[in-house]
Amino acid sequence: MEFSLYEDVLLLIDMPEEGMFAGAVGTVVDRHELLGNEMGYSVEFFDADGTTP
Repeated sequence: MEFSLYEDVLLLIDMPEEGMFAGAVGTVVDRHELLGNEMGYSVEFFDADGTTP
């Protein structure tokens, strides 16, 4: 699945070591070309107060 810049995305797994949990909404802020045809993404997550984890 590919995502566009500034598209909202949903975290599907818990990442407690990062302070993030499934259901968190983030915004794609950058796309990275990986080997082959794969894409990587940088995503910014914010909590209800606008703070990034």
